[in-house]
Amino acid sequence: MTMRTPALAPALLGALLVAGCTTGGEVAAPSPPAPAADGPCDDATFGAIESVVAAQLDDMSAGDWAAALEHATSGFREQVGPDDLEQIITESFPVVADNAEHLAAHCTVQGDAARLAVQVTDTAGADQALVYLLELEEGGWQIAGAVPADGSGPGTGDPGLQA
Repeated sequence: MTMRTPALAPALLGALLVAGCTTGGEVAAPSPPAPAADGPCDDATFGAIESVVAAQLDDMSAGDWAAALEHATSGFREQVGPDDLEQIITESFPVVADNAEHLAAHCTVQGDAARLAVQVTDTAGADQALVYLLELEEGGWQIAGAVPADGSGPGTGDPGLQA
């Protein structure tokens, strides 16, 4: 599969937090979480967003690109397949492809959109600071993309992490 637009490279990562519960053998349909108030993320929002990013990073480090793509927004998945995702990450974000750990820091939310600053460290000890861009969809927070925190990548600009 080929990428449909070169602008997809910075919009790279995807994650889905699927919340479902069972009661009495029946599966309750997940309800979307309510958007947090605009501004810094509250603890619950930070935790939900960070776990989506962590799940995708785990999938990527395991080389499971199809699972990593399941964490993406629906719009991202419509344009990028697992092979495309692997190519984008390994070529443009090699630290992410070989990630060993990450540290999530500053998180902001505005309506159904959020940004999370993340420091990713690969197995060789190299670091890359990223800003993950997330959207609140029906099943929860999903990753719409990520850009270098320093704004150095294609299609990047202000990461929007003002206090």
